[in-house]
Amino acid sequence: MKEKHTVRNGVFADLESAVLDRVDLSITAEIKRRPWQHLIETANKPALGKNSFYARFSNGELGPTHNPYQLQYAKVTHLPLVPQAVLRLDSERTPLSVAEILLGARSLTDFPYAVKVAYVEIAFDLFGLYDELEHALVSTVTQRRKKYHNKENGLRSLYLGSPLSERYACLYEKPPAVAPGVVRLEIRLDSRALRRLHIVHPEELLTLRNVDFTRLVSFCRLRVPAAVKQHWQQNAWCYLAERSTIDVFAKEFAEYYPRSEFLRPISVDRNIRHMQGRLIC
Repeated sequence: MKEKHTVRNGVFADLESAVLDRVDLSITAEIKRRPWQHLIETANKPALGKNSFYARFSNGELGPTHNPYQLQYAKVTHLPLVPQAVLRLDSERTPLSVAEILLGARSLTDFPYAVKVAYVEIAFDLFGLYDELEHALVSTVTQRRKKYHNKENGLRSLYLGSPLSERYACLYEKPPAVAPGVVRLEIRLDSRALRRLHIVHPEELLTLRNVDFTRLVSFCRLRVPAAVKQHWQQNAWCYLAERSTIDVFAKEFAEYYPRSEFLRPISVDRNIRHMQGRLIC
């Protein structure tokens, strides 16, 4: 009888924990020949294109968890910094764990130190209203704030920072049919950010529980500084804060007042710090 697996559609709000939503691994050693143990391949096709560094592309599922994988291999460039293969793992049925990541990597190579973490997405699934979370989201280290609205399904998203940055954040709505009332916050880290955090190998992903992401993302409310004493000035602060996001407001007035004087974390902010401490890995 065929074993049944629960499809979670990559939503883990019920766990009340942060999860590793995506992990990319670069493998600098030659990989093993097919078939690969623990990798259930569903397709293997040529990948060589104008801007491709690899000749083959494989995708399928990781056997124990049935989470999807994508693999680019058969390097066709002599550039020394390009790895021999890149393995991408996504959390679709279960949150990614370090054990699962190592299992996938060791299906391809017997050299653990040839496996390095190249990219990570940390996901926080929150129950709440998107408008309220977007209004309260503050980033003190990013300059770019870009909103998107998908006209086909009506879903909205907000990006803090640029995809070319070493770290940036994304807030977006999950489809109501899949996860009603769920809004996801993602923190995305490329290899430069990971090296700054001294994360090179998969075993070191555990330290993400203790990283301070407060400057990158926090959820705050406005508190009028004590230095603003005139009643009309206090009303003006509240009026402006209601009509613009707290993030934009904070950037405007940070030149004149310390952020700690007029920004106060809300309960959602405490919740994501708690979820980060419970990061499933």
